[in-house]
Amino acid sequence: MDLPSKSLKLFQRMANEEAIWFDAQRKRYTCVIDLLGRNGRLGEAWHLVEGIEDNHLSDGCSTGAIWAALLGACQLYEIVEIGKKVAEKMMEKEKQISTAFVALSNVYASAGCGMKCTT
Repeated sequence: MDLPSKSLKLFQRMANEEAIWFDAQRKRYTCVIDLLGRNGRLGEAWHLVEGIEDNHLSDGCSTGAIWAALLGACQLYEIVEIGKKVAEKMMEKEKQISTAFVALSNVYASAGCGMKCTT
């Protein structure tokens, strides 16, 4: 089993524990999203981020670092489709409009298509 898979398994075990403080859980999510993203597993990272809205992390507190970690991985691997979705979520949920636009333009630039990328 590779390191990202081991980490994800450990994270899932921790996520199932009932008495975890929000801040610690959010940091764990951010680390796992970053780990998956840096290892090219953006699909898994995206699905994990989508699940955040279904649990206690969507209680109105900022999850901007989680979105930013995923968007950074999109830039690294030039994945425009997921990058666009992440930027839209950042604008919708976090009201980080300028941050999302700059990060998305970096994804487009990495993919070599400027603002003309299509998904």
